[in-house]
Amino acid sequence: MRRKFLLGIGVVCLVGGMAILSVPAAERVIDETIQAIFQRAHSVMKDLRADLQAVMDGFLASDLTVIQERANRIASKMNQVARRYPPESGDEVEEWKALADIVEQARLLQQKANSGHYQAAYQHYTLLAQRCISCHQVRRQWGKFSDPQTSQPVGGAQGPSSEP
Repeated sequence: MRRKFLLGIGVVCLVGGMAILSVPAAERVIDETIQAIFQRAHSVMKDLRADLQAVMDGFLASDLTVIQERANRIASKMNQVARRYPPESGDEVEEWKALADIVEQARLLQQKANSGHYQAAYQHYTLLAQRCISCHQVRRQWGKFSDPQTSQPVGGAQGPSSEP
């Protein structure tokens, strides 16, 4: 019985291996490919997080130069994100609207910071941070806040996702 089981496992591995070899190398998706895509998407978000934190530090220290520099970076990166991740289907209209709103808040933060309007820049910073968090609650399937009333994740079920 054990011999048949091992023989069956061997046959499955042999057939699976032959199937993999029949796919041209250029078409194979391997873990390194998936990881590279995942890292590119998340590196932009990690950079944005650092920029948002630096802007907050700038507000706390009343350092308009830091606010201006980082607001410029945020606006530039959000424009890149919008171009890099267009909606893939008509079902993503709400997500695209949310992204467009984030891009607009980043632009307004940049505009107000560069014109020296500290209070208005701060208002757009808080709106930007709020929109970013809201979008992440809808877009990604991990790291969601729970609704205090239902203990259910806000925006859907938790689980692994490759979305930034």
